[in-house]
Amino acid sequence: MPNAESRNSYSTVRKMKNRASKRSQKANRSRSSKGRTRRTTTEKGPHHVYYTEWDLSYANERIREGLPFLAVELLQKKLRIARSRLADILTISPRTLARRESRMRLTTDESDRLYRVARLFEIAESTLDGTENAEQWMKEENISLGGALPLEMAKTEPGSRLVEQILGRIEYGIPV
Repeated sequence: MPNAESRNSYSTVRKMKNRASKRSQKANRSRSSKGRTRRTTTEKGPHHVYYTEWDLSYANERIREGLPFLAVELLQKKLRIARSRLADILTISPRTLARRESRMRLTTDESDRLYRVARLFEIAESTLDGTENAEQWMKEENISLGGALPLEMAKTEPGSRLVEQILGRIEYGIPV
């Protein structure tokens, strides 16, 4: 019959194996159907989506399905703007945005606009070395855009492309 000390060490080993098993199960659950992983900031924190890492066919599938409303909340937190302001940028009325929150999913068109703004913000984060710099840059008037805000330009595809070109020039040290 095992003594108390061996029972304690056995239960400790068992607990460690259970924890390791739970971690591996969590890692497997965080994989999407296409094998792409979602990153998390902490084990308890919300999932963060990295749109710049999506290939075009995957992005097309997700947008056609409609992005989850959580994507709106994450973008709002990153940009540190009021929901009504984000609704304006996404060209969605605040009332419609509230309805989408209850449904927990955006339409295809709304998802496309959110993807465009979020992806542009991620490019700005990467180019300008951080969320705070990107947030500030997106909210300031830009001479290269004729005094317009990059965030306002992101409302349309051509405007978004202009902002992306400017960020590309900044990244490669080409005068803007």
